[in-house]
Amino acid sequence: MNTKTLTPELLRRMDAYWRAANYLSVGQMYLYDNPLLKRPLTLTDVKHMLLGHWGTTPGQNFIYVHLNRVIKKYDLDMIYVSGPGHGGPAVVGNTYLEGTYSEIYPDISQDKAGLRKLFLQFSFPGGIPSHASPECPGSIHEGGELGYSLSHSFGAAFDNPDLVVACVVGDGEAETGPLATAWHSNKFLDPATDGAVLPILHLNGYKISNPTVLARIPREELDQLLRGYGWTPYFVEGYEPGPMHEAMAATLDTAVEQIRKIQQDARVCGNVARPRWPMIVLDSPKGWTGPKRVDGRQIEGTFRSHQVPLSDPVTHPGHLQLLEDWLRSYRPEELFDEQGRLMPELAELAPKGDRRMGANPHANGGILLRDLRMPDFRDYAVDGKHHLRQLGLALLVDRGTELPLFYRVYEGNTHDSVVFRRIIDEMFGVMCGFNTTKQRLTVVFDKGMNSPEAIRTIDGNTRVHFITTYSPHFVEELAGTDLKQFAPLVHQGKEEDPVLALRSRIPLWDQERTVVVTHNPKTARKKRYTLEQKLESLRLTLLEYRRAYREKQPHWRNPEAIRERYLRECERLHIGAQYYRLDFTEGDSCEMSFRKDPYQVGKSEALFGRNVIVTDNHDWTTEEIVKHSLDRYRIEKQFRASKSADHVNVNPFYHWTDGKIRCHLLCCVIALVALRMIETTVNANRAGEAISGPTILDRMRQLHSALLLYPGKREAERVLETPEKTQSEVLSAFGYQITDSGVLQKA
Repeated sequence: MNTKTLTPELLRRMDAYWRAANYLSVGQMYLYDNPLLKRPLTLTDVKHMLLGHWGTTPGQNFIYVHLNRVIKKYDLDMIYVSGPGHGGPAVVGNTYLEGTYSEIYPDISQDKAGLRKLFLQFSFPGGIPSHASPECPGSIHEGGELGYSLSHSFGAAFDNPDLVVACVVGDGEAETGPLATAWHSNKFLDPATDGAVLPILHLNGYKISNPTVLARIPREELDQLLRGYGWTPYFVEGYEPGPMHEAMAATLDTAVEQIRKIQQDARVCGNVARPRWPMIVLDSPKGWTGPKRVDGRQIEGTFRSHQVPLSDPVTHPGHLQLLEDWLRSYRPEELFDEQGRLMPELAELAPKGDRRMGANPHANGGILLRDLRMPDFRDYAVDGKHHLRQLGLALLVDRGTELPLFYRVYEGNTHDSVVFRRIIDEMFGVMCGFNTTKQRLTVVFDKGMNSPEAIRTIDGNTRVHFITTYSPHFVEELAGTDLKQFAPLVHQGKEEDPVLALRSRIPLWDQERTVVVTHNPKTARKKRYTLEQKLESLRLTLLEYRRAYREKQPHWRNPEAIRERYLRECERLHIGAQYYRLDFTEGDSCEMSFRKDPYQVGKSEALFGRNVIVTDNHDWTTEEIVKHSLDRYRIEKQFRASKSADHVNVNPFYHWTDGKIRCHLLCCVIALVALRMIETTVNANRAGEAISGPTILDRMRQLHSALLLYPGKREAERVLETPEKTQSEVLSAFGYQITDSGVLQKA
């Protein structure tokens, strides 16, 4: 006497659950309204644009309900991977039936209104994709990319000894290279330390428009092929729901018990032989339970059921009745109560809590995250920066003409304090060679080099002075002084918006120094605007954080994790985290609040546009100190211009050996000298505002010429166009002019 795996009552309920999943799947593809068919279907109840894949969906729904049964029977830790993930209605519908979907997305509630939203959002603007996508609970595999399901399944099972991964493989997907290779992954699965993968080859016979290879070869050949891959295949074949339910249930029990035996032999008995893992081949019709024939053509069991079996009812009026008959064939009145909830006796079939495949922590990224065991990176530190190719450049520049007089390249992979004294001594020696009695050397450098050692080096020579910048945050009280105490600088900024300055003396580096704080209104406005934009972006991000925390979305329930996200967002925006304060209330009603800290905002804004300049020369005027500090910026700007391909046509511009870098620096210094000489020559007798070297070159590049060959002449003559004012001034400064006929000649 054969013992049935399923009792008649359990078989009836499982079949009803399967019908509910199929009903939800069809509803997602077609329905805009009337989710429970409480009235006859009309055209306004159907979506205008029909998208989706029906062919694989009923088979996956069938598999899902049977996996639910074995999870409960054997208390399995199981996740579901949908290889033919274009059948998105199956995974969405089943996670909705088990309750996971509504927990993560509360607006898709377990009632009539939730059903309508579930149907409406599918493959709809502002909704969800038509395939198994990352936002679907329990989905770790992108359904639109066929071929990788088995590889992803093994990846999930490795080092997860308690996990079972049920991987549905489409027979069309099985023809891809990655999937054909992945069958061999069982050779790497260790039953002692890894979990298990249970492949379920869904053999429905067709891909989008052709038969599949594995469905056309004889069963004996398919069996031999899979055994050759190292599997033990079990076949479940048919189309009658009753016998198929019983066959699938019995086969799944056999497969699960075989997996447990393999693992017990390895973990308890120490059997190290490579096992032959079980797998299932489900041979069911494509588009199972869907329309049999439409417009005289067979649909179920053919490639025509792959996507949307019934096309737009507007252009095919007869299809509306066919759609209603199809939906009513699942008898929704037996599956859902008046409020639209799944009948309690059917809801009991789904596992509970984390045992639901949609809620399994292994398939919901972040729940099981833990810090990587990383070595301390400091153990691998290299002294200094000797692994990088860096060189430094020191320039000795005449203060009057801003012409480079001498330069020295020094090793950039050494701390500045090590080379600073040597460079200063060398520069001072060169300067004394020009004039041994009166010249003074002023060293201008930025705040990155103003170490105490460098300052002491300068203090030790009475003929060497320094000008350096200093961080406003180190002298906040002085830098934040009210603007009423500032005075405008002559020749700095526009007349209506001048640069302001405040002069003072404070002790720095063991001596009293002259300090000038400048305020540039234009820079302050730019920084204030940038801060406002970043704070607004941060506010919108925090609103999203608050919504996710209130709704208790996955990975958004831990206040400390949210604070970490906030810090990372601040880092991304290059903004301090002190501008907003976050508070959390935990419990049944989670609440997150945040507020801007006006004190911190005001404190930052008070320093916007402020620049602090420090010098040891108390005799200079405020204007002189600011000018000499800006000299470094102007020379650096010119030096950068000299590195431009438009000005120094020496390629390549990027080098990695010291010799090549030194050679390139020489070319740039020569170009800098040329630019300054051009500027000096042009601006010497020019009325009005001075014009820079790069601007001069840009204007001259716009002076076009042509080669003209006149009749009777054997050689062409170069003729220039009529120059504009600046071009004429440049030519005149160098002793040239253009004749009326366009010929360039000495003036």
